[in-house]
Amino acid sequence: MTTVTPMPGYYTVRLLGPHGIRTHLVSKDKTCSCGGSAKRQCRHIRAVKEYLEAGGERAPEGTVEVVRDSKPQEPPPDTCLICGASLSHRNNGYWRCSKDSSHYWYWRGEQNGGAIKKFLTQPHPVKRGPFYAMSEQERDAFLFRAAQRMHRDGYTPHNPGGNHNEQ
Repeated sequence: MTTVTPMPGYYTVRLLGPHGIRTHLVSKDKTCSCGGSAKRQCRHIRAVKEYLEAGGERAPEGTVEVVRDSKPQEPPPDTCLICGASLSHRNNGYWRCSKDSSHYWYWRGEQNGGAIKKFLTQPHPVKRGPFYAMSEQERDAFLFRAAQRMHRDGYTPHNPGGNHNEQ
């Protein structure tokens, strides 16, 4: 089942599948949060097209920045891009600094003009909850405390198997 909801400047496309509800944002200029575009249309862009052809309501005017993932497309570097320390290489282009496991995420957050960092730390029309009601200073303090917990507890979010899944 697919639903399309018009929002100011974009459409929210929700797909109900075997793994739950998946939500994508399609802007009025036919770019999708999954990476689809007017030239290379994804199923979410086609769902909006079908919705509009069936007489669905057009999205009101407005602007929205569609954030694309900054997952690396090139091979991992030889040394940490933050501090120059040695790396352990992971699957799919991920890497881990031997001095500080958060360096990969600091680097990745700054890719695409900081789009991922901005998406995670700034208010956005589809975000709800107390984190987004915080001031920028409160969010920075929260993220700092979270990073401290990660270092203390040894958690690395890119380890699919948890804390002890070294390669």
